[in-house]
Amino acid sequence: MVVPTATYRLQFGPSFGFKDAEALVPYLHALGISDIYASPIFKAGKGSTHGYDVTNPNELNPQLGSTEDFSALTARKSNYGMGWLQDVVPNHMAYSNDNPMLMDIFKNGRDSRYADFFDVDWDHPDESLRGKILAPFLGKPCSEALRNGEIQLERSASGWAIRYYDISFPLALSSYSHDESGTDMPSLDSLLERQFFKLCFWKRANESINYRRFFYLNNFIALKAEKPEVFSATHGLISELIRQGAFTGLRVDHIDGLYDPARYLARLHRLTGDKYIIVEKILDLDEFVPEEWPVQGTTGYDFCNHVNGIFVRQENEQAFTDTYRAFAKPVEQYTELLIEKKRAIDCRGCHRLRRLSHVCHC
Repeated sequence: MVVPTATYRLQFGPSFGFKDAEALVPYLHALGISDIYASPIFKAGKGSTHGYDVTNPNELNPQLGSTEDFSALTARKSNYGMGWLQDVVPNHMAYSNDNPMLMDIFKNGRDSRYADFFDVDWDHPDESLRGKILAPFLGKPCSEALRNGEIQLERSASGWAIRYYDISFPLALSSYSHDESGTDMPSLDSLLERQFFKLCFWKRANESINYRRFFYLNNFIALKAEKPEVFSATHGLISELIRQGAFTGLRVDHIDGLYDPARYLARLHRLTGDKYIIVEKILDLDEFVPEEWPVQGTTGYDFCNHVNGIFVRQENEQAFTDTYRAFAKPVEQYTELLIEKKRAIDCRGCHRLRRLSHVCHC
């Protein structure tokens, strides 16, 4: 196991790619950096500056450079005896037309091999959402967008699609047939009703969303990472790069977003062998990482919490407390207020977790 002693975060994006990082390796080595700590480098949305909106976890992000550029970078860091700690994103993918798994569902519905990959409530109480995935990306109600001609039918080399500005979702293959009137194509609004996605005003997500998101972000759709077939289908490239020695460790993003973190980490440990693994987990002051998790620790938020105390002048606590109480005029004690507000949060993106009486971690 390669245990990092000093990591340096490299935030990859369109303006900083593999060649740029390669040029920095000698400098980082001179600083005493033992391991590159890389942001997600898998294929992501166009122009993504962070990489967490993964569209294909089994392909390197071409916006960062070529496969040869990546190989040159990993070879150079190895020549300097440096490791590579890679940030991986098991909880979610981008909800976009660049996501081939999701687009396959839009074409084939529940017959798609990926239909059970995403955390979707296909049997939603709202009849208009049954068998569909809500697509809350319109800037106004759907009827208004239709009247304004903002939603259009388009044809490309890959088939027919519905376009709304930069969003383009493929038509369900079942909707290619003629309608009952015998015309070549039904009206646009009736055609939309026959799709496996349901376009709507983005604010509707706060009322009736039927897929689990990453927090409140509509354009991130959660994966069922606890399913073996989902794990296998989304960790192929990670496994290969570990086998090649490109990655010497992993940092798992948003571990609390997973339905079964312990089972996921057990699978990851079996996949990686004796590799250094840490998780992004925010610990309470008296909380610890579960002992059964096969990890070496966390990303260190708890440590930062203590370090940041250096910059706080504790003698001013009472003055700030008095100012706050004079302004907010709170009547509850902090612990009671905390419980009340937590109960007031309705995480509508977590239908499956709520039905099974699990705590929502998203």
